[in-house]
Amino acid sequence: MYPTSGPEHEYIGYNVVGGTTDALGSTSFKQFLKRVTIEKSGAGCLLVSIDMYVKGNASGVQVLYPVVCDDNAGAPGKMIGGFGAETQAGAIVLSASLSATARWISLPMSMWLTPASYWLMVLGGGSSGFTAHYDSGGSDYTSTGAATWYNNDGGAATNSSRNYSIRGSVVYL
Repeated sequence: MYPTSGPEHEYIGYNVVGGTTDALGSTSFKQFLKRVTIEKSGAGCLLVSIDMYVKGNASGVQVLYPVVCDDNAGAPGKMIGGFGAETQAGAIVLSASLSATARWISLPMSMWLTPASYWLMVLGGGSSGFTAHYDSGGSDYTSTGAATWYNNDGGAATNSSRNYSIRGSVVYL
C-alpha cells in the first residue's frame, strides 16, 4: 500500500522574473525584504531556501545573508532566524561568485514556519555588486547599510513600492 499523500513543495513570494533591475554598488550593502504568508492549515511548513533572481557582473564575490523576520503590523519586525541573525561579527557568510548571466540563486535555510506572515530578507553586498530584478507596484521593503539589521530591532527599512523577485522554497509535511 502506498501513501495517498506526502510532502508538498511550493514557492511563496514572487516567483516571477521582474522586468526592471536595481543595481547594487560594489561597496554597498542592501537588504531586500518580501512579506509572505503561510496560509495552509495544519502545523506549518519547512522553509528550505530563500531565493532571489540576480545578475552579477562576473568580476567579484558577493556576500549574501538569508534571514527571516517576524511581521510587525505589516512591516518587517525582528529577526527570528537565518544566517547572520546573531551579530555581524558572528555571522555565517554565504559568498557567491555571480556570473553575468541572470539566474535564481538559492540561499539555504532550515526553519519551521507556522501559519502566519513573515518577511524573507536577502542582505546583499560584496566586492563587485549585483543586480536584483523587480516589477513595480509591490510593497517590498528595502534598507541600506551593513549593520542595519544586526541590532535585532527591525531596522530602518522603508516601503520601496517594488515587487522584488524573491521567493521562499517551502515543504509542507
